[in-house]
Amino acid sequence: MRCKDSEYLAELVLCPSNHSETPVLRALERSLIADARSPANIERIRITIQRDGNCVRIELKADTLSHLRAVVNSFLYLIHSAAKSIEMVTTSIVSERRGGNDQHLKSCPS
Repeated sequence: MRCKDSEYLAELVLCPSNHSETPVLRALERSLIADARSPANIERIRITIQRDGNCVRIELKADTLSHLRAVVNSFLYLIHSAAKSIEMVTTSIVSERRGGNDQHLKSCPS
């Protein structure tokens, strides 16, 4: 979508699908804010991250469609990577709290 004087806009909205995802979304939001504060091309890109109820709204603005596509791709990759990292840490913590030891999953020598 094009807005204002030669500015392009994309908006990403992330919402938890259930109550247990809310802490993960908050951690993801904090992770993305760090990247939003110092975008790669500060003259051409503006990033805003806001909480909207239980959701996180990410607004990406750029001077050209090409720059917008690049920042959208970058943020989608950041979201994917951060979510996977948070998921791995959360799974590991839950496993440790349950006293789980994944050693039994390794194959035994014959």
